[in-house]
Amino acid sequence: YTTNSQGFRGREFGEGELRDRKVVLCLGDSTTFGMFVEADEAYPAVLETLLRRRGWTDVLVVNAGVNGYDLSQYDASLKALLRRFKPDVVTVGLCMNDYAPPAFGWTREVLGYHLRASAMVFRQIEALSRRLGWGGHRAGGAVMACRDRERGTIRSIADLAAKTGSPAQQLVAEQDLYYNPALWTEALKLLETMKARCDREGIRFLCAVFPTQVQVRPGFSYPEPQRTITGRLSRAGIDFIDMTPLFRSSTLGGRFCFPFFTDPFHFNAHAHSLIAESLAERLLPRSLPEPGAAGEGVPPQADTGR
Repeated sequence: YTTNSQGFRGREFGEGELRDRKVVLCLGDSTTFGMFVEADEAYPAVLETLLRRRGWTDVLVVNAGVNGYDLSQYDASLKALLRRFKPDVVTVGLCMNDYAPPAFGWTREVLGYHLRASAMVFRQIEALSRRLGWGGHRAGGAVMACRDRERGTIRSIADLAAKTGSPAQQLVAEQDLYYNPALWTEALKLLETMKARCDREGIRFLCAVFPTQVQVRPGFSYPEPQRTITGRLSRAGIDFIDMTPLFRSSTLGGRFCFPFFTDPFHFNAHAHSLIAESLAERLLPRSLPEPGAAGEGVPPQADTGR
């Protein structure tokens, strides 16, 4: 991965573009940054292309996603970048682990989240390796070494789950992995603070809520934390798009093959294009067909805050 001279992922831009163009500032973590995809495949870059095709020719979309960031750091980034970029629009890519540390400390619940997530990832790596017939060297020495270092921690997951009282079925399905009402309530207050800051500056504020891989699995019906998140956003008057229905309706034939994820948490290039399309529709509704778009299908729609 590389960054431009401004310190962000994406193409070079200078102070002149910031003065002369409409600026869309995309805040987020590794999903927004575009982990596992090329810089021009990440949804902020695709969004810029779509907006320009639809007539917003003087737009600059800045990918301010940073791997590992959470809501507290999105808020800090907004404070730091408002004066520098003077954006017309701010978007926040909200992921299911965005209430996590360092914002709210290593509580037992948050520690349990990380341990269970770690165990799930390693199980998926091992399952993929077995399915492909890979040996340890083929799967990657670094991954296997990491698995070995974590083995002792993973063995303690069952004990931790029992102590926290989480039903085994929920743990297996990852249904309670991201849902702690108290933590989410506190975290979402930061989004309200960010919106208020944008409102004072006359900046449009839009939140995109991203699902994890398991949440678009056929038959998955656990409503949290999306219900808590979208309900809070609605009550706060925050414009949002819940991307979960978009990916559920787009799963190929209902099969458990997920054409949108590179791992349990990150999207591939096709998914990034669907996210960009949903954001473009909200920011600049299509009034004329895009060049070369005649006869193309309309992508499934995400749930919106309107």
